[in-house]
Amino acid sequence: MKSRAFDLDTKLKLLLTDLEKDIEGVRKLTEMADAYISIHLQQYIDGNKGISFDSQTINRLSKLNLGIEIDQYIHGKELKSVL
Repeated sequence: MKSRAFDLDTKLKLLLTDLEKDIEGVRKLTEMADAYISIHLQQYIDGNKGISFDSQTINRLSKLNLGIEIDQYIHGKELKSVL
């Protein structure tokens, strides 16, 4: 069985591809309700990395009239400064 544990960028692009099958339907939904993509991201403190979206992804979101909400949670012990 092929792994489906994709990174955030790949997962978002796959979701947008599915949503783009009915652009008008998604746009109508966003006009009737506060619709957006919600991302819940958990990371360990020493593996923390930023979240970025390329301009193509931002344009795709715009065509669907969708925003993004990101809830990022960092876990682990605080790193001590060496200074």
